Amino acid sequence: MAKYLITGASGFIGGHVAERLASDGHQLRCLVRETSNVEALEPLGAELVLGSITDRAAVESAVKDVDVVIHLAGMTSAQRYKQMLQVNRDGSWQVARACAGQARPPLLLLVSSIAAAGPVARGRIRSEHERPSPISNYGTSKRAGEVAVEQFAGQVPTTIVRPGVVF
Repeated sequence: MAKYLITGASGFIGGHVAERLASDGHQLRCLVRETSNVEALEPLGAELVLGSITDRAAVESAVKDVDVVIHLAGMTSAQRYKQMLQVNRDGSWQVARACAGQARPPLLLLVSSIAAAGPVARGRIRSEHERPSPISNYGTSKRAGEVAVEQFAGQVPTTIVRPGVVF
């Protein structure tokens, strides 16, 4: 089985991803903040690495010797746009850079947001080849995270997904 790192594992999507991977027998490592509620992760046998997504040393430690990184950590709202950029752009850059620094870079899955693409006209389907045009601070910061990760795509096998509304 594979060894996975999940950032944002204490969140809604991350918690469900962690449960699924653990039930399939994979090893889990989770980068979590000291303030994160990890009650759901502990019974899964997840190795917890304490630190922020913007902390270079914590991210490097978390990425070391994993096969796959699922990067879910993100900030949806903030007092200041700069804070959102620090997490969604700079944190994503830290993760991709740490992956690129491995002797055998792990697969990197960045979970972005449909907000990074921006709106499309009613009745139209957006093509992945269309230029993104986010209209919110959140969408702009998530797009900036995509661009940050794309810088390492030549070194790190990378996939970016943009889920819509999550229930």
